Amino acid sequence: WKVKLYLRRMQHKIDKAAVVTAISHYTADIVRQHVNMRGKEIRVIYNGVERIDTLEGARPAFATGRPFFFTIGQIRKKKNFHLLLDVMQSFPEYDLYICGDTTCGHGVYSEELRTLIREKQLSNVYLAGVVTQPEKVWLYRNCDAFLFPSEGEGFGLPVIEAMQFGKAVFAASRTSLPEVCGGHAFMWDQLDTDSMVRSIQEHLPDFYKNEERINNMKEYAYSFSYEKHIQAYLDLYREL
Repeated sequence: WKVKLYLRRMQHKIDKAAVVTAISHYTADIVRQHVNMRGKEIRVIYNGVERIDTLEGARPAFATGRPFFFTIGQIRKKKNFHLLLDVMQSFPEYDLYICGDTTCGHGVYSEELRTLIREKQLSNVYLAGVVTQPEKVWLYRNCDAFLFPSEGEGFGLPVIEAMQFGKAVFAASRTSLPEVCGGHAFMWDQLDTDSMVRSIQEHLPDFYKNEERINNMKEYAYSFSYEKHIQAYLDLYREL
């Protein structure tokens, strides 16, 4: 019932629109599947991503001083953070900080994660909750890799933020992520523990030796600028 109501409202808005915009080609395809565009164009305008790699960072109180992996997002089931718990059993020399709002969906998934961490006796996984902007900057800047197994992204802003810092990004080959990562991340085609672990073990050791690759990744991340984003909308308004 909720889905039907939501789609009916969206259809009403599309019927009135001169043109429709989407934040990725993936999102545009999903819209076309579920509503009648009546021949109208969907223009893809990617999100602008704030440059945060030049900002001052602040070390969070939970940081242990050990090498670590980082991930961030609303703590929801679709983010697949639970898949990283078994992965971390193969990396005892690393910590994993999972950051984000733990109250989403009444915190049910957050409690599931805490229970799994206890049951699996994982001493190297931390469900850290919401972090400040300076703490987030510090975590991106100092992590050895950014892990993002989400399968519910319309855009996937955190992968672009991580690329600003020139970090090794491992992401699920799902929804918009292959498109937005643009060939600059290591994509997990299979979201099983062995495949995910194997990918990290294969690609991480030599990643930071390739300066050209890192510089290309950063330039790609910088291309998602607010200026470019705003200009695209201004051009569209003038065109209409």
